[in-house]
Amino acid sequence: MTHRLNRRFVRRAAAIAVVAGLAVLVTSSASAHPSAAAKPKPKSPIHVLYVGSESGALAGVGNAFLHGAVAGAHIVNASGGVLGHKITLKIIDSGSDPAKAVQLLQQELASGVKYTAVEADNGVISGAISPIVAQHTNMLYTGASATPAQTLTACPNCYFSGPTQDTQVSGSIAYAKKKGYKSMAFFAADNASGRGYALYAKQEAAKYGLSYTEGFAPLGVIDATPQLQQLLAGKPDVLVIDGSGSSVALPARAKIGSSIPVICGQGCAGSTSWTTLTTGQRAGVTIMTLPFLVQNDPTTKTFAYKQYLKYLNPIDPTPRAFGLNAGITSYENMMLMRAAAKKCNCVDGARWAKELESVTSSKKVAGWIGPPTLFGPGIHSLIYPPTSYKAISANPFTPEGFWPAG
Repeated sequence: MTHRLNRRFVRRAAAIAVVAGLAVLVTSSASAHPSAAAKPKPKSPIHVLYVGSESGALAGVGNAFLHGAVAGAHIVNASGGVLGHKITLKIIDSGSDPAKAVQLLQQELASGVKYTAVEADNGVISGAISPIVAQHTNMLYTGASATPAQTLTACPNCYFSGPTQDTQVSGSIAYAKKKGYKSMAFFAADNASGRGYALYAKQEAAKYGLSYTEGFAPLGVIDATPQLQQLLAGKPDVLVIDGSGSSVALPARAKIGSSIPVICGQGCAGSTSWTTLTTGQRAGVTIMTLPFLVQNDPTTKTFAYKQYLKYLNPIDPTPRAFGLNAGITSYENMMLMRAAAKKCNCVDGARWAKELESVTSSKKVAGWIGPPTLFGPGIHSLIYPPTSYKAISANPFTPEGFWPAG
């Protein structure tokens, strides 16, 4: 079933509905006047189906993703829409349950609504619905970042505005090598997304010459102490965690009294509510993040960033417990849609996916936030070299959602 938005969303939607109603009245009354009759008829809206995680284990980061998508849609609509067409978002709540996400998606795609694009919020949900959306080649499919299963062959209409899982992991393990560690343990949630991160982590560990072990905890588990104790029994030099749900390792680490240093990759960093962790639980934790998410970095001062925050603030007021990473990803998926439409001068999800294959750099996407970034040739997702990531201490976000610079 479709999730009802919170009061802020409802009020905003009501305001939009009122404006739309007034527009109809003006058109009707003006039709009697010859000068008004020549006004062009409003173009039909572009329907985008958003599959989110507004409740359940991933609700915190799921709503951060959603707020970014809503802000992006408002920005596009306020600047003329997509070739004059306004974007409408149909939001369905998966409850953080992949099986439920599949069921709701199938129902919606059979509803008769012509969707031009489908967007998912995180790898857990995105990976589950990907095979279904891939069968609907008339639609563009966007999400956070590609999992190992989301290859161009398996999902030719996939296109992701977040960095690939392998480049996120690569940044963490390159840092571990730089610090001189010889052995590492990798920890993630026990789902398709977490297993995908682990696959890349094992490959990267071999590449950098680190001995490797891995462990997993069920998504949504509160106490991961048994799983972490087993993983740390081999006494690795460092613990690397990544992906949604991986940060449950931090309370468990404190509980068993371990002082093993921890490297939290971007997938971990952006999906964790750092204000809920104690100082002791954050001690010895290094975050790997991208510079445009760090307070006062020059890349946070662009016009696009300021516009994004302007539209985000009424929807997702501060403080932001999950930072800006997730929301920006969903926002930039909207920017990708607009860039594709401009290239083909069309509103056609199938053609959008093909047009985006020629968008080799984010320099060509209007409204992009962050430094120019190449898209991967083997998968439609961003590629960041390990040197792109910045190591910072695991302090809570600023109220605005940035990582503290100090």
